[in-house]
Amino acid sequence: MGNARVIWPSVRLILAARWPGPKTRTELRADGTDGRASSGRISDTPFVCHSAVLLALPQASRYGSDPRLAAAIDRGLAGYFLETCRVDVGGPRKVDTVSTTMIDDHGICRTENPFWNFKVGITLRFFNALRNATDPALQAVAALHRDRIELFEMILRRQLERSISARDDGIEIRIPEVAAETNSETQPWVMTGLLGHPFD
Repeated sequence: MGNARVIWPSVRLILAARWPGPKTRTELRADGTDGRASSGRISDTPFVCHSAVLLALPQASRYGSDPRLAAAIDRGLAGYFLETCRVDVGGPRKVDTVSTTMIDDHGICRTENPFWNFKVGITLRFFNALRNATDPALQAVAALHRDRIELFEMILRRQLERSISARDDGIEIRIPEVAAETNSETQPWVMTGLLGHPFD
C-alpha cells in the first residue's frame, strides 16, 4: 500500500491539470475541453514527460478506480503521431519517428520526438502497462488504440535495433543511434520497455 500513498496524490494532481510540467496539445485532462494547453513550458524532455505521465496512470488504476484515468489516457494517446523530422546531433539528419506536439507559453507549436533511446524505453513501458491493465475502461482504451500503438511500437523498436552495439558479454543500447556508447539512464529504461517491469 506504500505505493498507493505516492501514486494517487500524483495522479490527482495530473487529473486536476495542476501538474507543473510541460503540457501538450492533448493535455491530460478529461474535462471536455479541447485539450489545448492554456499554459505550460517547454523543457528539454517534453516527449518523455508525456510518456512518463501516461505510464503513471495505468499503474494508479491498481489502487483505485477513477473514470478520468481512461479518459486522460485516451487523450494522451491521441498526442502521439508519426513524423519525419530533422535532428541536429552530429550533423543534420532526417528521422522517421513517433512525436508529440508541444505548445509553449506563447502558443507556439513544435514537435518533440524520442531521439534519445531512454524516451523510447519509457514509451514502450507505458504501452506495455496499458496493455496489461486489468481495469475494463483501460482495456477498452487499449483496444481502441491497438493498431496505432502497434505501429508506434514497430517504429520505436526499429530505432532500438539500429542502436545496438555488440559486446563480448552481451549487447549495449547506445544513447541515441549516432552515439558510441550507452549510459546509466538508457540501459535500464530500454530494458524495462522491452522486457517489462513487475509494477506494470
